[in-house]
Amino acid sequence: MPPPKVARDKRSRPSDSKNNDKANCPKKPPTVITNNNNNDDSDDCVMTGMSTRASNLKYHPPNAATQKAWCNALNLGFVKSYRPKLGSPTTELTVPKGSTNVPGDGNCLFNALSHAITGSYIQQNFIRSAIIRHMPTMENRLRSWLTPYNSVKEYIAGEGMDKNYTWAGDIEMLTMADLLNVYIYSYNEEGNAWVRYSPLTRNADPNSPAIYLTLVNMNHYRVVTSIADKEIANTNNSGDKNACDDDKKKENKKSKKNDN
Repeated sequence: MPPPKVARDKRSRPSDSKNNDKANCPKKPPTVITNNNNNDDSDDCVMTGMSTRASNLKYHPPNAATQKAWCNALNLGFVKSYRPKLGSPTTELTVPKGSTNVPGDGNCLFNALSHAITGSYIQQNFIRSAIIRHMPTMENRLRSWLTPYNSVKEYIAGEGMDKNYTWAGDIEMLTMADLLNVYIYSYNEEGNAWVRYSPLTRNADPNSPAIYLTLVNMNHYRVVTSIADKEIANTNNSGDKNACDDDKKKENKKSKKNDN
């Protein structure tokens, strides 16, 4: 089965402008276009790289030992555990509840990946370099995502991917998933759905810890640290309990004011 087609308009890349200029922010997140005959539960579809399955996803974030193993694989320094609320291979993935912010300077995906792996965003430049070095090793599997470029070399040069503050997207997610041989999950708040990025050249262990990010306002990545209970998720798609509480407080305050 061929990989899902992905919109390659650079404006659709989730990230931030260096100067926080809203005019330069992307107008929409990356789009995964699948045909109606796709069975997202099939192994073939999952192994192509990107899956938008709405069920059977699990929440299994890393502990300190896993983070250290990832750091060793990438030759990075372990800073600390970011202490996500631990799940397991059987914990159902609902919607994000808690998350950790990272700088919105155009490097937000690399910042978020650095934080999820090392416990701090400060090694984002090494994350970028590691991804760029790994891309050529999986060029044949990335071809469907490289359009309109003909090679990884052309893509890196054309997009300026080796430059600081350059936005990142699906290709970088897929490359990091392949490099660490892990699943990376990204929650799109706009569509209330998870996208799972899978290794393209290896078979990740579905029972191993994964990386969980959330795409906020369609232009900024954060690191997920906890998920909502299933009951809360069913009544609040955002998974943000505090937002619900704030709304209730405003309603109560307005009601009291009207009574007076």
